[in-house]
Amino acid sequence: MISENNYKKEHVIQNPFGKKIFDSGLILHAEESYKVLKKVYHKDIPFISDYYSMMVNTFERMYKGILEEYANNNPKYHLNESVMYTHHLDLLAKTVDKVIPVMSNRNQYRTLLNSLSDISIGYTKSRYSDFYEYEDFASVYRLFEKQRKYLYSNMEKDKPKNNNKPKYREMDDIDFGY
Repeated sequence: MISENNYKKEHVIQNPFGKKIFDSGLILHAEESYKVLKKVYHKDIPFISDYYSMMVNTFERMYKGILEEYANNNPKYHLNESVMYTHHLDLLAKTVDKVIPVMSNRNQYRTLLNSLSDISIGYTKSRYSDFYEYEDFASVYRLFEKQRKYLYSNMEKDKPKNNNKPKYREMDDIDFGY
């Protein structure tokens, strides 16, 4: 185990879709797991149900790593530490979307949130009761790959998103003054 004192020195990785260097243990861990999951997806490694939960964990680490990286590089951004303890991918995506767009349009954004909510529920079930098939894993893997490329590519852009005005607003986020 790496001590807290060595944290910053040991967790550096280059953006797979650009030139920027990430200094996030979460992103590094997600990328290391991705290498194994890619082999599972391409059937170079036999699938077992536990790879489903590993895939979801990797998704979670990517989102949290992006938030960590953004906070480290934008001193004016206040990262609410409680978000780093959630395991709900849809909530993490909403938080990431406040600083980096997670999808290019509103319909894709809503579809993504619904999918991530279902995946989070499946993650809990995969750890305690349900067994998942390769097709379930492959579906999450494909979504992860799309998000990974889209988000990491957007992180290469120097212009950060205005974190005071989320691009997409859910009905439950709107104050109707009642």
